[in-house]
Amino acid sequence: MSDDPAKSRYMILSLIRIAALLAVILGIAIARQIVDAPYGLGVALAVGGLLAFYFGPRQLARRWKSPE
Repeated sequence: MSDDPAKSRYMILSLIRIAALLAVILGIAIARQIVDAPYGLGVALAVGGLLAFYFGPRQLARRWKSPE
């Protein structure tokens, strides 16, 4: 990565959002029986992905926030 911590943190936040979005898409595909897996797994992936998409980056940003 680069020497600037802001760039690497932004990249990590973006990767978390992309991974969460992929989990939602996979969860929906499983729930709609496009992918052969248990229905409950699909619902869990979709809900977990949504929660990770909205709250994951926010929690990390709060943890990385510099003290005032």
